Amino acid sequence: MIDFILTIIASLITVIAYVIYYLDIKKQSIVPSRFSWIIWSLTASLETLTYSYISDDNLKSVCFVTSSLCCVLITAKIWTCSDRKVPNWAESSLAFCTVSLAMWLLFKSPLFAHILLLIAIPIAFLPTYKNALNNFENENSKAWLLWSISDLLMIVIIVIRLKAFKELPYAVVEFVCHFSVFVIIFYKQNIAAKGLYTRTVVLER
Repeated sequence: MIDFILTIIASLITVIAYVIYYLDIKKQSIVPSRFSWIIWSLTASLETLTYSYISDDNLKSVCFVTSSLCCVLITAKIWTCSDRKVPNWAESSLAFCTVSLAMWLLFKSPLFAHILLLIAIPIAFLPTYKNALNNFENENSKAWLLWSISDLLMIVIIVIRLKAFKELPYAVVEFVCHFSVFVIIFYKQNIAAKGLYTRTVVLER
């Protein structure tokens, strides 16, 4: 019962995080990359599909399916207002997606496809890390914190219902990627900014 409740909570937190992020886009405090969101949608969808095969547990997949659907929906919603520049990492991420899909379809191996997609996820986050470092003033750390909390809850759920270790890495990789973005933004907006303000005050005195 506790795992079911945690799954509902994790899914709701995920949706709230996407809503917060989308509202920031609508306010134009964030200019999203169209190609980044296409890659995220593709990797998230394929990763969720392969995960459902290797875990064979529908409850574990609920939050991941929710996240994938939200990702695809936002990609469609931001299509006209997003940055059309193609990031440098795009070829590598697309290559991992293509190979993983081929592995799955040709060799009937969702596990190997899943492993390859685990590599594609951090690559898809590269422009996000860059933006968090250079454009942290316009980023909202709340959305990234909520995604991190949702991922952490998913790790707990998977551990509770764990059948094999291969079910765990996806949630861990998601948590690390989301939480690291939150840490960068939080540090830049609070600690680094306050340090700069303190130095400015000292110099003025």
